[in-house]
Amino acid sequence: MLGGGVVRRWCCVVMLGMSLGQLSLAQLDHKGLNILSKAEGALSETLTLPERQWFGRDQASANSDIDDYLGDLIVRLELPSLVKLREHYFKMEKQIAKERIIIRDLREKRLFAVAEDSSTLMKYTPTDTLKGWTASTRGDYDRLIEIHEQNLKQYEASLVTLRENMSDALSEIGVNLAPEQLEFLYTTVTGEETVRAIVLFNSAIAVSTQLQTLMETNAQDFDAVKRYYGMATILHRMVVKIQTDFIRKLEENYMVQLKAYRTEAERSLAEAKRLQKSADSAQKKVLQKNIEANQLAVKAIDRYMEYLKVQAVNAKAILKAAKAREAIALNTYSTVKVSLDVLSLMQESQRDFKAFSTMQVPSIVPFDNPELRKEFMNITQKLNDQ
Repeated sequence: MLGGGVVRRWCCVVMLGMSLGQLSLAQLDHKGLNILSKAEGALSETLTLPERQWFGRDQASANSDIDDYLGDLIVRLELPSLVKLREHYFKMEKQIAKERIIIRDLREKRLFAVAEDSSTLMKYTPTDTLKGWTASTRGDYDRLIEIHEQNLKQYEASLVTLRENMSDALSEIGVNLAPEQLEFLYTTVTGEETVRAIVLFNSAIAVSTQLQTLMETNAQDFDAVKRYYGMATILHRMVVKIQTDFIRKLEENYMVQLKAYRTEAERSLAEAKRLQKSADSAQKKVLQKNIEANQLAVKAIDRYMEYLKVQAVNAKAILKAAKAREAIALNTYSTVKVSLDVLSLMQESQRDFKAFSTMQVPSIVPFDNPELRKEFMNITQKLNDQ
């Protein structure tokens, strides 16, 4: 037989599930609701547990459990349709990279081919894979290069369509990100995390709104009101976790790597300038191109660093506000009885989540030329490979 507290907790989850069942934005299924309920249960424990102890459960272990629940909750609050589109987008980017490598290799092989015309065997080979095996002349390689360049154009066109579809999916949940903004975001190492955070903040608005409704409809049940408010408090901790993890990656990983890349580029630039002083005219031309390439690399790195610094400033502003809101929510939750007076706090929280979503959207960094954009993407690839 279930105890009163267990029954009340189970009923809260069921009622919340009924209320959110048709809410496409938050994407909370029953498993997600159970995660949120368990996180609130652990939060309730922190009010009475000792801060730390050698044996047994303490606040540290309860908070550790909350962090684990938050990881699962974040997955549940994402927009499934957008997740699938992003997965397709990244697969297409990998395919484009693969095609470029194939084209480069074919051009190298063509250089060493002898005859100009296409071979007879190549003409009657049915598939592109077999054509690659049978290619022997420059004409054969020209044909293969043409095929893969067409593939490349089709994949790039698919990226355009996917960006448009992602923009439409985001628009449906009230997030206005144009395809051009998404194109820029996905040239950066933080693009995926940025879009994900924006979606999660908007999902938090939806969940918080539904929790507020449940608090209003259960106004006479103070235990239920407090429990729902505890669930809402978990959303603030989620924002804190998202921004803390993001800032750590920015400052301890990406920015550190960028500084190393800049040092390397400056060293290469200085070496090229030194060699140019004693080089002949032909060598000077080669070294001048090296100098220009390193100067472009330094410019791209500086632009990249500037962009990440702006993101860090915005993330810290969000984190500061989120921590302040979480502290107020925890203080309110820890009181003996949480009344409907907290509804105004819930509404303020929803406004905060909306503001956080807006603050998370970065400004597009304009590229002066295609070469700078290409260098920007090269940096992103290097950062992702670390």
